[in-house]
Amino acid sequence: MAKDVEVYCEGFDEIIVPKGKSGEIKVETELSEELTAPVEKGQTVGKIKLILDGEELASCPVKTVNSVNKITVSGVFKKIFQALLNLQG
Repeated sequence: MAKDVEVYCEGFDEIIVPKGKSGEIKVETELSEELTAPVEKGQTVGKIKLILDGEELASCPVKTVNSVNKITVSGVFKKIFQALLNLQG
């Protein structure tokens, strides 16, 4: 059972920043605090924004790299059985 989901940012379009202002760009991240399985591959779970002087210059969606299935009762027993076999080996 996965506790973490790997994510990526799809990428930013090119932006034009006034000369001398590139060091003033702030990055804001909005991510879902908690995800509940099932999680689909490519599911949008947040956004990253580039902010300059209080104005959003660009943003990109944050998406999941792969899917995470919801665990079933039989899946729980399978994991317990595998753990017991590993203890004996």
